[in-house]
Amino acid sequence: LEHLLFCLKKDKLAEVHYRNVEGRRSKHLVEPYAMVVYRTSLYLLGYSHSRKDMRTFMLDRISRVDSLKEGFKYPEDFDPDAYFANAFGITVDTPQQVVVIFDASEAQFVEEHIWHPQQKLEHLPDGRIKLTMKVSGIEAVLRWLMGFGANAEIVSPQGLREEAARRLRGGAKRYRGTSPSLELAKATRRRRSSNTGA
Repeated sequence: LEHLLFCLKKDKLAEVHYRNVEGRRSKHLVEPYAMVVYRTSLYLLGYSHSRKDMRTFMLDRISRVDSLKEGFKYPEDFDPDAYFANAFGITVDTPQQVVVIFDASEAQFVEEHIWHPQQKLEHLPDGRIKLTMKVSGIEAVLRWLMGFGANAEIVSPQGLREEAARRLRGGAKRYRGTSPSLELAKATRRRRSSNTGA
């Protein structure tokens, strides 16, 4: 953290050793621009020369930071607040128009919250409610919507709708038939009975 704070203060390049959420390790040559707090976690926002793009790094997944002698020029027109303006969460990608229809049972709950600064809500005649918003961070949007289960239908974009359908089918398949935990318990009892008999 000390090396990272030095790079942020002095506009020095940083070599960041990182492990992503899937456990893959990588090394990035980064221009560190800002530290961001999101849901009690701290993130580094900067330009990765290794990926030739902006990246957000969760500090808990950074194993090492080396400060380099080479400096960089902080972009005069860069504003972290503007950068995250369309983001649904901490990830920024190409903004997409998302349209979702929630069942009447969720309408009041959805209406009571501000999910995104640009959201628009429309009450439908049958009691359902339609949410429209232009957002980036589409994976975070999908994870949020999956929490509503069958009570939310993604109208668009089509790719998001198809991915939600794929994940819901996978979930339904997992819960079909006997519980894996029950099968494990039965197998354990069988092994114990066999050992006792020997």
